[in-house]
Amino acid sequence: MRDSRFFVRIGAVTEIDRTLSEVGVEPEPLLAAYGLTPAMLSEGDRLVSLEQLAALLEHAASETHLEHFPLALAARQDVDLLGAIGLLVRTAATVREALRDVQTYLRTTHVSHIYWHLVSHGDYDAFEVSTDLPTITSHQARLVVELALAQCYRILKSVSAGRLQIAGVCFRQGDNAGLAELRRFFHAPVQLAAEFDGLLFAPDALDLSIAQRDTRVHESLRQLLQGQQASLSTDSLADQVKILVRRLLPTGQCSIERIARCFACDKRTLQRYLREDADITYQQLVDEVRFETACFYLKESDIPVTQLAQLAGFSETTNFSRAFRKRFGESPRNWRQCHSDKKPSRRVLPVTHSG
Repeated sequence: MRDSRFFVRIGAVTEIDRTLSEVGVEPEPLLAAYGLTPAMLSEGDRLVSLEQLAALLEHAASETHLEHFPLALAARQDVDLLGAIGLLVRTAATVREALRDVQTYLRTTHVSHIYWHLVSHGDYDAFEVSTDLPTITSHQARLVVELALAQCYRILKSVSAGRLQIAGVCFRQGDNAGLAELRRFFHAPVQLAAEFDGLLFAPDALDLSIAQRDTRVHESLRQLLQGQQASLSTDSLADQVKILVRRLLPTGQCSIERIARCFACDKRTLQRYLREDADITYQQLVDEVRFETACFYLKESDIPVTQLAQLAGFSETTNFSRAFRKRFGESPRNWRQCHSDKKPSRRVLPVTHSG
């Protein structure tokens, strides 16, 4: 297994051995294929590569013939799988506070490069999950996102003593064949081919109180996690904005207003933060991501320029070609001829927004 920048606490797949056994699959050989043992699953804070976890989920889904294996796994798990974050969520005052805690602390203590954002859409609130996972396939990314949403749903049901009802769940990927199973698990309407992955809530649902809320314990845990976050987090605000822009560019849904909502601020505040953090405007940042994306696919793939323009966030190929020539002094096709690898077969990273 090659090294990876992407890590996850092994607690994310706690109970996978029992889930496999229940459907007649021996867990030991399957775990061993990824350098894991059943004993390791009890070491909740052990870090494994996200590539390992994603491949393990895909293998388990194949061996069990359960396309939605993450749902079966999440059904056996509870809030304890989150470690210290789980206790923080359990002692929060309201569901809203619990979600903001997850948004703030989960990435640096539980899993890297998976981001949660509590976003208001007016008539409803959404707890959206986004990913920056170029080292795994599109199908593996779908399984990871499905597991994350299923675990989040189960945890919220647990800490609210079963009282919380979600208004719906959205998936960017998926097909109608598994729709009924998703509806049964989430007890809510399911939207496929959506603009984002996330759980939907009526606004007043987030004000529901947590059954075991404890202000003193919660504040102590928050201070502890803030210290961990300060020592572990290396991404600047500009880097976090870039990750969101990169994911949303192909959808045409990366306006500054939408990105600002993900950071719980308005567009003027986001612009100020970007100037203070990286001396850059939002439009300059978007342009950087656009041309980084374009140059990657021009160099590493044979994707036609027409399709590449969409991936880089341009509605028209002519606009892309004009902007590219202005930036680099030559057309995309000429740039590709000068910079692309000469190998007969070049790897294409999966497009994370595809359904």
